[in-house]
Amino acid sequence: MWRSWSNRVEHLREPIANAVRSVQSQVHWKPGSAVRHLLKRKLRGHLPSGATLDDYERMVWTVLQDQQAQVYLYRYRDTPYVAVVAVIEQRHWLVMFVYGWRDGKCLCC
Repeated sequence: MWRSWSNRVEHLREPIANAVRSVQSQVHWKPGSAVRHLLKRKLRGHLPSGATLDDYERMVWTVLQDQQAQVYLYRYRDTPYVAVVAVIEQRHWLVMFVYGWRDGKCLCC
């Protein structure tokens, strides 16, 4: 069974890698979500209270650059998402974005 699943998703390896590279080059947020996510990370103590959106996006970039990061693909309703998980400064970080192109961009959630 594992082999058949692997064969079914193997053709997605390169498109997913391209999507990750797209987000590595520039973070594009869903409208209205950047400030909401930044505030959530501050309130949960994941980022210092004085952190800016640039600080947060640097953390996103750091996660996406981590060679040990794990990449997951999943679908919620009809929307496919890519999730990249890495341990940065002894904390697990998850960067998630919509898999697919909208106006030539992958959108962070």
